[in-house]
Amino acid sequence: LFLAVAAAAEATESAGRPRWQTFGTNSGCARSTAAALSPSQVGEGSAPSLEECQRRCAEAGDACRAVEFRAASGSCHLLAEAVRESHTSEGAECVRKLETHQTEVYVMLPLDVICSPQHITDPGGLDRMFDGLHSAGIDGFMVDLWWRLTEPRPREYTFTAYRQLFEMARA
Repeated sequence: LFLAVAAAAEATESAGRPRWQTFGTNSGCARSTAAALSPSQVGEGSAPSLEECQRRCAEAGDACRAVEFRAASGSCHLLAEAVRESHTSEGAECVRKLETHQTEVYVMLPLDVICSPQHITDPGGLDRMFDGLHSAGIDGFMVDLWWRLTEPRPREYTFTAYRQLFEMARA
């Protein structure tokens, strides 16, 4: 597998202040809603902004590794465990503190992972690969998009197999 190493795009660094990476809007901290906001919370309360929630986490030092903020309610959850994945959660934003020299690692999926507009080549093998990538702490993956598979006829597009791939990655 081809490994690509990329600096965290959303990270900012200032002397003495932590660097942060967002999982984006509508993201909850955890792989699924069932695991969300587990007993690993450092604290919770209200905050007027994401920045204030981050400031509180930074003040907690190493005890706080991530925050989940909801702007509509102003809820601010400080999390003790490092967050490596998120789930869709309307109105939330998950942001993690990055280690001082943390670099994200992405893996290039095999070129033949998608074999037709409707099918993944080996769904079972891909599922095992995703489990292995997760266990190894890989941050994400890259996949080639084969245009001839997504546009079988002029102006007729199908992304079914790619949607299946992304749903498998989320599971």
